[in-house]
Amino acid sequence: MQGVRRWPIDWRDRKPPSDDRPKAIVVPDFPAAPGLPLELAALLPNHAFNRQLLEGLIDRPPWAQQADIAACFMADPFLNPAAFAKQIRRKGFSRLCNLPTIAHFGSGLAAMSDEVGLGPARERERLESFRDLGLEVFAVVTDRQGWRRVAPMAPAGVIVGRGFESEADDLPQTAAAVAADVAGRCPVLMLAGERFTRVEPPLAGVIHYGSSRP
Repeated sequence: MQGVRRWPIDWRDRKPPSDDRPKAIVVPDFPAAPGLPLELAALLPNHAFNRQLLEGLIDRPPWAQQADIAACFMADPFLNPAAFAKQIRRKGFSRLCNLPTIAHFGSGLAAMSDEVGLGPARERERLESFRDLGLEVFAVVTDRQGWRRVAPMAPAGVIVGRGFESEADDLPQTAAAVAADVAGRCPVLMLAGERFTRVEPPLAGVIHYGSSRP
């Protein structure tokens, strides 16, 4: 897959090779300035995240489907869920997540974005739309409040990323708190760089974006 990156998922419990759990999140190969966290770089307006993802993937026949999760910027005002679902299925994907999320910017900017219809609330609406279109959705949140907002839609999984009003070292504690609230209803993954390599209960796994590979 040229023009995209795979952020591998390290699952805590090892299962046989036939396991159909996602092995990675697939994102476009967007530009990122040195020292800028990839979550924030993904939100910058210097690239068209969703279009670049679709252009970087090849069409696949029904027997060559992907187990991975495709990333989708769901606050995009031009996103048409029905059209995107059709296109991403043609690329062999049936799983989506709302990555990047406006919540990465922190609660203050997320709230302001919601006021103009371009924040986490819009992302939740899009997740519900994709779920209703038959796709498996994974919700990206940055705190327990984010989980509580998406809980009613019963996502297939939860991915806890960093809100950049908090310290990076707080992420494992935040992810563990979210996992405690999820209480086993779905797997909880932590979106982390190379510094967090261990997968501790109650987390189901860690997504290592620092070791992204084509």
